[in-house]
Amino acid sequence: MKKIVVALSLLLTVGLTSAFAGEPKVNPSVLASFQKEFSFVTDAKWIVGDEYSKAIFVLADRRIEAYFSNDGEYLGSARDLLFNQLPMAVINSMNKRFGAIGVYEIVERSIGAETFYYMTVEYANKVLRIEATPSGGLSIIKKVRK
Repeated sequence: MKKIVVALSLLLTVGLTSAFAGEPKVNPSVLASFQKEFSFVTDAKWIVGDEYSKAIFVLADRRIEAYFSNDGEYLGSARDLLFNQLPMAVINSMNKRFGAIGVYEIVERSIGAETFYYMTVEYANKVLRIEATPSGGLSIIKKVRK
């Protein structure tokens, strides 16, 4: 499962780029899978890559990205969050460990039944990329000096 998380993270970081003009051609099996998972979404923008397709849409005023293999398998989703939308266990862990700090770029990633939270924090003279579990477990996945 960790490999899938890393792969999806890499996919999110690198992004899917396409040089197609206009709307990309989305595999019908991907569209069918999208309709099964997100039947309530009526307007999605698509980015189609060699191995993955990404649907981008807005739901409840939040940007959502849904990832599918090009054979139609739903891989997971990501959405932007505000700090107060994190689970209380994550908020408490962040406050206990870092105190009052700047937290930004908060993303919730769901892969199957697992959910992880990624955020960037400015702490002392460092910028940290943090991964959190819903139960409040925190891991520093990247450190950069300011």
